[in-house]
Amino acid sequence: GVFLLPSSKPKPKPNEQLTCHRCGITNTLWVCLSCGVVGCGRYTLKHAEEHFTLTGHPYSLELATMRIWDYETGRFAHRRDLVECPVLSVKWGGLL
Repeated sequence: GVFLLPSSKPKPKPNEQLTCHRCGITNTLWVCLSCGVVGCGRYTLKHAEEHFTLTGHPYSLELATMRIWDYETGRFAHRRDLVECPVLSVKWGGLL
């Protein structure tokens, strides 16, 4: 199972924009579901993936789509019934 641990990282203030913990980029962000570290995606500087490599934390949430990536399997870890939901399909622009 996934265990969420308290983070020693300061929590963002209201209206504060999230950024990658390494490079400060503000788009293509992913959040580690084990510790809350925010990193940029594989089409930018890959700091979310680097975090997995260094820590072994396997799950990361893509903020743009709210999908969960499983680094151990190299696949999205999502329920098919949610993916096929018409409301979410419109929200995600049919990207799934």
